[in-house]
Amino acid sequence: MKMDYNISFNCFHGTIKHFSDEIIKSRKFTIKKRNDHWLGSGVYFFINDKSKAEWWAKETRKLAKRNIGTSKSPVDTTRKILYLEANLNNRDLLDLDTEDGQRKFSEFNSHLERHNFKFIRSTDDSATEHQARCEILDLLVEVESYKACSYTFESDRDELYKGTKKYGILNKGKQLSVYDQTIIDFDTLKVL
Repeated sequence: MKMDYNISFNCFHGTIKHFSDEIIKSRKFTIKKRNDHWLGSGVYFFINDKSKAEWWAKETRKLAKRNIGTSKSPVDTTRKILYLEANLNNRDLLDLDTEDGQRKFSEFNSHLERHNFKFIRSTDDSATEHQARCEILDLLVEVESYKACSYTFESDRDELYKGTKKYGILNKGKQLSVYDQTIIDFDTLKVL
């Protein structure tokens, strides 16, 4: 029998002022459906890592500046970091850093393969790793009613950390994808 316990996460979200103002005002995040989200269609946070959120805010700013030409009104692209807490029961989290979480993902994927599942989001029937993982997670989350998923990804920005890599300390980022925003405590929201 699995033991129940509560989990709290310190979450950092990198964005731009245009989006942070809307999040603060509405007390919710808008999720853009894409076929290649790293952990399915959710709101993404870096756990305990403000620096990674700062990096993502820079990336968001670059993307927003490229799209400004298509916008009818000016967009404030000042980088912003949001901090909030997420609280949930362990049963509501798919933790892909654990053997239990990896087993659940693997068993679900095997079930899909046995039933000749075809990736519907890929335009050429050859889903990339990201597309396949996103689609599998979106289906698994729906079937099992998970509220969030976490996983630690290796970063390709290792050149910044050459002094630690030789000791086996790699540049990684633990991410939390939130599917059910009721686990986000908006009363803890801070703009950093």
